[in-house]
Amino acid sequence: MQPEIVMYAVGQVRGGRVQPEDDSWDSEVAVIELDARFSPDALAGLEGFLHVEVVFHFDRVPQTGIHAGARHPRDRADWPLVGIFARATARRGPIA
Repeated sequence: MQPEIVMYAVGQVRGGRVQPEDDSWDSEVAVIELDARFSPDALAGLEGFLHVEVVFHFDRVPQTGIHAGARHPRDRADWPLVGIFARATARRGPIA
């Protein structure tokens, strides 16, 4: 049996998109708002890194929208099948 993993949110990712569409994500702008329990110095030194990895929960994805196999990106049959771990929008679970 797999051990249970409990995660606690440290903040919210806020952006302008309401629907989880499968295109044009490069034009989106989002802001990460840390919970009040973190002081501003919690981010000290972060500017010295090239990127930040953010783990987040897709809180608006219904269970029926979660897939466990491969699919054609953007539902285009002329594109090769891509597995769930290579695509961000149709994962096996709501963690990304």
